[in-house]
Amino acid sequence: DGMMRSLRELRLKGATSISLKGILRQSTTVSVLKLAAIDAGFKVSEIRDEQLPYIQIRHGEVFEWLGANPLMISEYKHKAERLIAARRVEFITNPDRTMILRVLAEARNAQIIRWRRSGLRSNWEDEIRNRFIHNLVERASESGCLRLFTLLIDGEFAAMRLCFVGGKSIYDWATAFSEKFKRHSPGAVLLLLA
Repeated sequence: DGMMRSLRELRLKGATSISLKGILRQSTTVSVLKLAAIDAGFKVSEIRDEQLPYIQIRHGEVFEWLGANPLMISEYKHKAERLIAARRVEFITNPDRTMILRVLAEARNAQIIRWRRSGLRSNWEDEIRNRFIHNLVERASESGCLRLFTLLIDGEFAAMRLCFVGGKSIYDWATAFSEKFKRHSPGAVLLLLA
């Protein structure tokens, strides 16, 4: 399991405590992480927040954006404007199968590089997880539930948001961005465009 592998790697690097910040009370994933960390001998502290980033869209416009600092939103909007003015930016919302495979491969590579620079192993290196993601994406695409938002800068992968539709909601499931474009905040810019 990726979580346990990451905890073991943190332990090997000398970590003794973990701080869980900005979490929702009803988060099952966080509960599992907390128990796993305690079982692995970590001291665990929590800072809970009921106002995690959450966006509600009505009639195609942002109606409510909770848990996000308004100054940061403004800064990201300005970054997006400067980026669009200075570079060739492509925002892809409905990629074909070839583009989906390209985006997943580039997202995987970007995440592996990013985590390795931090001295950790990325969950994206787990082949079983990657097969699961590919199967999930394929089925979601076939059923019309997939939303894969992609940002390309000068034709190169910059960021992606892998989302699934359920009822009237879109669930942001996985994100990735290229370190090459980090100064442009491609993940945040993509969230604004998406």
